[in-house]
Amino acid sequence: MSTVMELPKSSYEHWKTKSIDGLPPLFSQRVKKILRNEHGEIPYKDYTYGKLIGVCIQEVLFCTRFDSPDAVANSKKKKNRDSRDPNKPYR
Repeated sequence: MSTVMELPKSSYEHWKTKSIDGLPPLFSQRVKKILRNEHGEIPYKDYTYGKLIGVCIQEVLFCTRFDSPDAVANSKKKKNRDSRDPNKPYR
């Protein structure tokens, strides 16, 4: 983020879009869902970098507090793998 802020034209919407698109795909989809207005567009010109980062942090806190579906799926996989009988051969 600091590299983007050093650019002479850092306030362009292009860089705000790139900063959100650079996040992991599922997370960026969740953030974009929050940022969309009633017309389904993201008005990047209305957002500062601070507001964008705030939305990202808020979403991270929400995901870690309420276990996102991916985290729940991973915990089920781990539970099943750990519950195998070690004396049985793997099929």
